[in-house]
Amino acid sequence: MKINNMLLSRTPVIIIRYVLSFFLLLNSGVANAEPDEQLSAIINPLKIEADKGDVDALNRLSELYFSIFCCTAGEEYQGDGKYAKEALDYLLAMHKEGNADLEFVIGKFYNFGLGAPTSDATAFEWWLKSAKNGNADAQNNVGYMYQKGREIDQNFDKALAWYKKAADQGDKNALKNIGDMYYEGLGVKTDCGEALKWFEQAEEYNDSRASERIDEMRKDPKCAATLALDTLPSSLATHGSSKASDDSETADDAFEQYQLAASHDDGGNKRIDYVKAKYWYEKSAAQGNLDAMRALGFMYEKGKGMEIDYKKAIEIYTEAANRGDIGSHSNLWWMYSQGIGVEKNEKIAAEWSQKSEKLQQAREAK
Repeated sequence: MKINNMLLSRTPVIIIRYVLSFFLLLNSGVANAEPDEQLSAIINPLKIEADKGDVDALNRLSELYFSIFCCTAGEEYQGDGKYAKEALDYLLAMHKEGNADLEFVIGKFYNFGLGAPTSDATAFEWWLKSAKNGNADAQNNVGYMYQKGREIDQNFDKALAWYKKAADQGDKNALKNIGDMYYEGLGVKTDCGEALKWFEQAEEYNDSRASERIDEMRKDPKCAATLALDTLPSSLATHGSSKASDDSETADDAFEQYQLAASHDDGGNKRIDYVKAKYWYEKSAAQGNLDAMRALGFMYEKGKGMEIDYKKAIEIYTEAANRGDIGSHSNLWWMYSQGIGVEKNEKIAAEWSQKSEKLQQAREAK
């Protein structure tokens, strides 16, 4: 079984260009040549450099080989053809211990059955080498195989450990997979709040599957209590309803409260925790901190740790803007100009834009 959606991430742009060039060759005069001449015309420049010991060229060549044999139409370039076998034999011969990127691609060859019979066990061996040498895609794939018990004993603890290694490098597939484990209770206690944190991080990398999971969670009765957060009082006069304070976290100054909230909001030196972020933003906003007001409005606008609430976002932005926050002026201009949460109104948008410009000019004149 191919791990299609797991292992094709982050294909270098230059490889895509090479593959496009290959298809162009197949539709040009070179296409009239023999298949081996067609293939040589596109791979030779890289192969020459790889033969000289250029590791980067070798790794790009390996991705090019994989892209051709996994995805190219034409009988000559099928994965079980002689050219695929020659390519795999070459990569195996050129491999040197520690080349994580090449080890990852060789694993893909065996996973897809390119140049050799399909073998999840052999793919796992190569991915484990690559993962130990730091390749994030391989770390994610190793985690996936442990999670599913593919050719190895199923082990959720090892799956989660490898996913987290990949997630530490920003691998969106791993971020989403960790969210799945907490949502489904795979080897861990079901924790909708923890799952949401990981899904939201994956969503920041434009992972549509994570977005779908978040939507699913919001409709799931078992997550309703965990994900339900109190809303901010309209007056911004009383706060603290989030009940997220921690005995180890104290801050009385508005700016310190804002900084503490921000550290939970974007991660900073802490794990992202939107409940705590909201709690401290509210505390700071209650003391008149405009940055905290704007950040709180942004949480409502984007649904960070809560349901999206455009009405509340506009309410908070408006109060902050009326107190002189330029950023909130800009946010209001954008929402009215795009019709986000309100009926699109270019006139009101222009008014907020003009107010922002005047405020900026007044500050610059001082």
